[in-house]
Amino acid sequence: MPNMSLTKVVMPEQEPDVRNKNFEEVALGYTKEMAMEEATRCLNCKHQPCKQGCPVGVPIPEFIQEVAAGNMEGLKVKQLVLGDLKDLLQIIIWLMEKPLN
Repeated sequence: MPNMSLTKVVMPEQEPDVRNKNFEEVALGYTKEMAMEEATRCLNCKHQPCKQGCPVGVPIPEFIQEVAAGNMEGLKVKQLVLGDLKDLLQIIIWLMEKPLN
């Protein structure tokens, strides 16, 4: 059952006084547990607007199911095909919320 909370898991970020001195990614990424919790917020929409709205055709619902189940080995296989895991999770979370706005 989906987690119906409107509050998303906050992505850890570099502190402002650290990030103003480097060019590294500001978002540090989720831990496995944080990613699993955020993935439970997927509503499993029948028409999958996140999948239809993805410009590169990422199978978002299937990816989110792997995250929610904690199946990081399955994600590693998809990562080989789809690219960087941290970037994908950020994109998927953004796309997951976009149709709801």
